[in-house]
Amino acid sequence: MVRKGEKAKYGGYFNDELDAGNRCNQLCEDFGIPLQNPDINAMPNEQYQIREKTSQYKGVCWDKERGKWFARVSLKGEKQKYGGRFNHELDAAKRVNEICKESGIPQQNPSIGAIPNENCKKEKKCTILLDYDAIKAELNSLIKIIDENNDSISTVMKKILIVAINCREQAKMEEINLCTKNGESALSIAAKHGLPNTVKFLISKGAEKDHFTNEHHTPLSLAVSHNHLNVVQVLFEDWISPNSHNEPYLHLAPIFNVKSREIAQLLIDNDAVTHDIYNNEHQSPLTVACQNGYLDVVEFFLDDGLNINHLDSDNKNPLFYALSNKHHDVANLLISKGAKNFFHQYQMI
Repeated sequence: MVRKGEKAKYGGYFNDELDAGNRCNQLCEDFGIPLQNPDINAMPNEQYQIREKTSQYKGVCWDKERGKWFARVSLKGEKQKYGGRFNHELDAAKRVNEICKESGIPQQNPSIGAIPNENCKKEKKCTILLDYDAIKAELNSLIKIIDENNDSISTVMKKILIVAINCREQAKMEEINLCTKNGESALSIAAKHGLPNTVKFLISKGAEKDHFTNEHHTPLSLAVSHNHLNVVQVLFEDWISPNSHNEPYLHLAPIFNVKSREIAQLLIDNDAVTHDIYNNEHQSPLTVACQNGYLDVVEFFLDDGLNINHLDSDNKNPLFYALSNKHHDVANLLISKGAKNFFHQYQMI
């Protein structure tokens, strides 16, 4: 990482410490500033150079920071759909074809199939290994929560869950997406209350991961807003979009409701948008984090390069909200990074 005018420039992730030091020196050379590690060569070694790859397939790109191939398809209106990351280039290309098939457009790589190969299938099977003892314990908790809703659908939902756990096999069940009067599916409730084994189990039975409740929440947005890292990890095992939201409820998107650096990193790793995205009050994710006093998240968004002095629709910047809500640790961090202080100006109005 190199800083110039307090703006961080990142050079990727490395398994070898020396490679990271070499990359840091290379960034210094790019900026025309003194090397931070003058005792070592500025050029990355062979291992790093090999990581710079270009795919022979359409829609497949190399993520050098993660060391994996990822699938991406551009749809009409410049909208992009992501298909996750893969160890093998061919698996990513097949996933691109799979996305094309799902979207009803011509395959981008017609010379290969749309179904991942055996290696990919084995990897996917590994992600859905189920711990039935843990599931049973969590399902008891889920059934109690459903009972508390006092919903006419509750009895039916409970029966479906009992049948599902007794069947055990991976066969999908259409009834698994039955919802309460509030539009909450069993998956939504499990995600909200932090039941990762149940979440994994319900997904294996065909639960819709992109389902919206009547209050416009997805299972992912519920897990993020309640800070359930283990549930978020499960939801991303078979990739989903971290940017899904119902219009005009962008403020409910996961990135605006992050409470921990770990979850923020996980969202970014799975292609969450952070820049040039604003809620209905024209607030950035950084502004919201400052408003709520989440110091680790504020640090994360600053490292990600979000504008420290962004003004919302009321012409107030992140520091104003940190000070007005008495989040002094957040305010001190912002001031140390050069944030402008408009707080006293607003007090005088």
